[in-house]
Amino acid sequence: MDGYEHNERTRNEKPAKGLCKLMQDRMSDRRRIGHWILVFPLLFFGVSIGGALSASESPDKVFVQCGVVQGNGYNWASTMGWLSAQVELAALRAQAFEDISPGKRAAIDLSCFVGSSSGGFITAVLDHLLSNERIRGDGKPPDDRRLNVKDARELSRALLFLALSSNFDAEKRRLFVEGIGSRLALEDRSSNATGRRWWRPSASAPENIEIFWQWVLGAQAYAPDWFDEMERDAGLKMPVLATRPRTLSQEESASAKDGMRRLAKAARKVLDERLREKAYEPKTVGDGICITSFALPMEDLARPFDYEALQLVFVCNRKTRSVLADSETLRLWLTPERQMTKRIRLAEQEEWPVLANVSVREPNLMTQLSGKMESHNGLKNLGAFDGSGSAPSHPDAEYLMFGGFAGPRMEAWSAATILLDRMRIARSEGIDADGRIAVFGRIENRDDPGASFAQNVMVEYFTQSHRSDNSREAMRLLERYYAWQDEFCEIDEGFGKEVSNDFYRFEWNLGHLPAAVLERSHELAATGYNLVKLQTKAEKYPEVQGAFWSAFLFDPNDAEGLVQEPPEGGMTCRLQERGL
Repeated sequence: MDGYEHNERTRNEKPAKGLCKLMQDRMSDRRRIGHWILVFPLLFFGVSIGGALSASESPDKVFVQCGVVQGNGYNWASTMGWLSAQVELAALRAQAFEDISPGKRAAIDLSCFVGSSSGGFITAVLDHLLSNERIRGDGKPPDDRRLNVKDARELSRALLFLALSSNFDAEKRRLFVEGIGSRLALEDRSSNATGRRWWRPSASAPENIEIFWQWVLGAQAYAPDWFDEMERDAGLKMPVLATRPRTLSQEESASAKDGMRRLAKAARKVLDERLREKAYEPKTVGDGICITSFALPMEDLARPFDYEALQLVFVCNRKTRSVLADSETLRLWLTPERQMTKRIRLAEQEEWPVLANVSVREPNLMTQLSGKMESHNGLKNLGAFDGSGSAPSHPDAEYLMFGGFAGPRMEAWSAATILLDRMRIARSEGIDADGRIAVFGRIENRDDPGASFAQNVMVEYFTQSHRSDNSREAMRLLERYYAWQDEFCEIDEGFGKEVSNDFYRFEWNLGHLPAAVLERSHELAATGYNLVKLQTKAEKYPEVQGAFWSAFLFDPNDAEGLVQEPPEGGMTCRLQERGL
């Protein structure tokens, strides 16, 4: 899940001293202290100046916003913080349209999202929030998941709440620390139908799924008063800085850090209390939502594995699978010389627990999942893409699921296809459509074959080399793998003329353990949230004025170089390595 790999950098932090006096002030007392101030976007207090869109009223314009996210294990608070700011940006764009178009209404369509591993759980969280009637409101039918401005703001708050609440409690820390070292290393026999063992896992997939699932349940049960209760319990409102956190004095930073800790502790308390009597209500996967997993056919499978046999499976519900299978655009993109053309596979599944189970099965980390694709792996209608809309089924084919560590630009092929389809649907209803895709991933160092989980796995399982070797064999294999990732950039150069494409990258490891275990998830939530302000080229969205671009959450790591500063031209599809 990428979050289990930890860099060698350790961070010594001094405990915060006291609470910033400014944070003790009531909301009505917005005083300036030193050179920094707090600003209070309407987002955080559930106030909306956007008009409501009734259940029977069609919008005049739809802002279709897609997301693609890379897995980062229990550092996933960064992804939720990032997504919260992305939804806020979409709401502000829709609000701007309404402001300059009296009598017209805008809607936001977020049902276009692809993730894997822990990013798959982010996808599940979003899907459950979009189905949450306490957020959608207005009596809309279940299949209409377009949001008005007010609902989108509330969903953004929900994501930020869940991000802040994602520090582990004592029981989860014990499960992680003890389990990774010993107990969870026992083989999960129920996940291996073939009896063949390809790696020794360090964790049990079912138990890790159960840990993540608390936040999926939280998304299903969330109500707007959870955020308000968090602020009451913490004794302060969500502090939003009007300046970069790195510019604060030592005293101001210590106080702001303490305030964020209090909010995180209060959020965790509210989550635990509200879910105490809750049970998960099975939910089918929504339209436009997919997860991914690498897979290898089991026939004659021996190490080192054949890289040419590696496949990438996109798993969606039946309707979305059909959208991909029928796509003329995808057929035109998948030209013979591209690796994706022969590697892409489509499969369907309607149940979220099955999708989660497939996506997390990564080498060396999780107990393996292998066997017949349909009866054991739970995936139906597996087939290669041929552009004809056909859905070949191979229920008896045996596969080793290789997990969801695909780069976000590999996953973006499906999101781009879904985005164009959802824009087409809106236009067929006589509604103007604006399309945008946001891609979230980690900074890569392609000069070091051991720099990331994906690079390690590719070298270890597809060559004779050691995972950290920079042998000619290892580098040749990785060059092929990088070329596969970069193929999306070739279509982006044309695709990006019709829609807005934004790419985001940063380093999410804070130490040798994930942020949730270190009880620093709230720090990464702020980093992810601020990332949208720092790496989005504001000139692309001139309709978004005011404080959005300069309003930050307090992040004590702002000066630590986790976030890649964008070049003058902005982040691009091909910009991967630190310092480029």
